[in-house]
Amino acid sequence: MASSEGGEHRFELIRFAGTADAAGTEAILALVGNGGGLRPGELLPVNLQRPERADSVAIPFSALYGANAVYLMNQDQRMERVRVERIGEAMANNGERRLLVAGDELKPGAKLITTHLPNAMTGLKVEPVDPAPSEEKGTEAAE
Repeated sequence: MASSEGGEHRFELIRFAGTADAAGTEAILALVGNGGGLRPGELLPVNLQRPERADSVAIPFSALYGANAVYLMNQDQRMERVRVERIGEAMANNGERRLLVAGDELKPGAKLITTHLPNAMTGLKVEPVDPAPSEEKGTEAAE
């Protein structure tokens, strides 16, 4: 299923157009229900709901370094670079876009460094910071 960004229209995915570019991927969708306010041939941004993937986690975009790496805090409170696979995007309950990633090192209890540090490197000493009430656990900042 897919829905318009405002949630007023719902669609069923028929197929993808087969090519993608920097502007996005074209999809062929069928309207489910009333199409009030839509014009034939109109382009409309939508959010596509995909099945859950058990081995993935949604993280802030600020936690990503390069195209495929994040840093975790190890037991010695030092940064450790780990590779991740980018799967896509997910929408958090508060409407914020998050990056959906998977990786062997991303296990329950792992402490993800979410503050993007310009001098990040493996071995850099970090100190945990208590997250604000609206943030997720595992937010750290550098000393």
